[in-house]
Amino acid sequence: MSAAGLFGYSFSATADFHPYGLARPVWNEDGTYDYSEFDGRMSAILESQPDAWVIPRLYIGSPPWWDQQHPDELVGFRHAVMLGDLGHGFAKTTAASFASDAWLVAAKANLTEFIRHAMQRGWAERIPALILCSGTSEEWVHVGAMEGHLPDAGMAARARFRGYLAEKYGTDGALSHAWRRDVSLENLEPPDFERRREATSTSWIDPRAFRDVIDFNQFLSLLPTKFLIELSRTVTRVSNGAWKVGAFHGYFAEMAFHPEALRMGCTLGLSHLLASNEVAFLASPSSYARRDLRSGASMSMLPTATLRKHGMGAFHESDIRTHVLVDDAGYGRTESLADTLSMQVREAGVALARGMGFWWFDMTGTFHDEPAVCEVMRQLVSIARQSNNTPASQARAALVVDEEALEVLCGFPDRLADALPRQLLEIAHSGLSCEIIRLSDLDEQHGYDCLVFPVLERVEPLALARVRAAVRSARLALFTGRTGLAPTSAGPPCGIELVTGLPLTAIDEAVPSDSVTDDGIQFGRGFWSTHDVRPVGSSVHVVARRVRDSVPSVVLGTSEGGWTAYALEPPVPAFVLSKIYATAGLSVDVEGKGSHQSSRDLVAVTAGDSHGMSLITQSEWQDQLAHVLRRPIGGRIHLTLRPGESTILQRRPK
Repeated sequence: MSAAGLFGYSFSATADFHPYGLARPVWNEDGTYDYSEFDGRMSAILESQPDAWVIPRLYIGSPPWWDQQHPDELVGFRHAVMLGDLGHGFAKTTAASFASDAWLVAAKANLTEFIRHAMQRGWAERIPALILCSGTSEEWVHVGAMEGHLPDAGMAARARFRGYLAEKYGTDGALSHAWRRDVSLENLEPPDFERRREATSTSWIDPRAFRDVIDFNQFLSLLPTKFLIELSRTVTRVSNGAWKVGAFHGYFAEMAFHPEALRMGCTLGLSHLLASNEVAFLASPSSYARRDLRSGASMSMLPTATLRKHGMGAFHESDIRTHVLVDDAGYGRTESLADTLSMQVREAGVALARGMGFWWFDMTGTFHDEPAVCEVMRQLVSIARQSNNTPASQARAALVVDEEALEVLCGFPDRLADALPRQLLEIAHSGLSCEIIRLSDLDEQHGYDCLVFPVLERVEPLALARVRAAVRSARLALFTGRTGLAPTSAGPPCGIELVTGLPLTAIDEAVPSDSVTDDGIQFGRGFWSTHDVRPVGSSVHVVARRVRDSVPSVVLGTSEGGWTAYALEPPVPAFVLSKIYATAGLSVDVEGKGSHQSSRDLVAVTAGDSHGMSLITQSEWQDQLAHVLRRPIGGRIHLTLRPGESTILQRRPK
């Protein structure tokens, strides 16, 4: 790795207890600490490469003996503290609650001792940052939320919820008015399990009828983030500002597979984190939505445009299971050495194009052992060092996510996954590079050619104004699903026509949503839509119709000078997107099956199951790429790649 030019390393560690067994327990019941494993791992790295930078991946977790001594400080589900099997090899059936003040005090004390130990051993000057981990799968999400539980109804969370409501509403009267029943802050209890499940039994959580459930979800969303912020302040204080903090957090798109985690772990939490300025960077693995080299694409789970706007760094992690493994458990294992090498190029291309940091994560000690893999790493490090990439790099398309809308979304995971990660995949295959941004960060002069609004069911008045302003500055806007049909906090829904600007009317009727284009290509996932939408008049262009009754299901029209499309159900397939682009006059970057990422400095391309792709070059690229390829360019380059092969073309200064 050193010979390949890599200079940064990380390994799993803990300041107390790691429930996944990736590091030995440190905090003993007698109050002593055992850092021998941490010291050994640091020594091994620095003996091999003395000038290496090391960013420990530090899990913060309560030991089993602490849980036994503090039963009122634990996560609770329904009426019990015992959690059962939490998946991923979690070594306990209990966990300290993010709402627990007692656990926060203990965690900060353990973190302080860890930092002081590192300083005493002389490790501190080689450690620029810590990645603080906790919760499910080392990510700042409530334990159990990704396994379908409804956290956290334990004693600590219930007590702290009262304080949250007192700060938000102030008086019993204001709270009673919001909740539409008489309640008292002094003895109030969170909504019970049955009511929380009742709130999600329909298409959306009604913000008037279930204000108590939404308040509790908002409260839960803040808990992991506030815990992380407090620990980050400890790192800054004890290290005298020398160490930065990063974390795995803010997975807007990927958490669509885990609706409980999406509503209670990733929405308001990110806003609070950004406002605090305590965490320097966020990280995420490549999306698990569809990793296959030929039919998939690489995508960050993070809202990278939002992080860039707020000055926060971002890292892209490649934990791709390589061909040396026997089983990939569905996480995108490559079948051959050639595929492994191509996958490394594809994953690095995402980070380079988006101005992100990049690292490889090896969970078994064997992923990257072959010399050929190290050689590709060396080449990628060289490309990164030559790149003039800046945080201002921007994709052509943006998937726009509204936090207020996410608060009320229901539906089983596949429905949300269709709207978010799977829609991102189709955009990637349609010839436009795409990234995620929050609606609250989308300025009127955003600079994107195409905006995709996948989950705008609840649209509050301020959000509506921002949507319409952003659409006016785009060449094309696409809305999908139940746009504007959920009730707002003030009362009735905005309505689909007001949000999209298209002459559409919604009918509260379930209809089969499978569709077909005029040239006979059928698409859809066999779902029934919970609503029907009909165009009013003949002022829209019909892109596709429902198979069963030929009613328009994908339409396109002009609105305020630009083009707007609407689809009854996501995801809109890449070939349908291509038809929309052509009608709207929107040029693409790449033609041919596959995916790509591009920035002002480079383009990374992966071929799908075809043998060639055409790169459509912008005028300012042509001289640069002509120099790289040593031949004139007349507007496009035909790249002949093997199926699954990846390449990165880099612009050079004249």
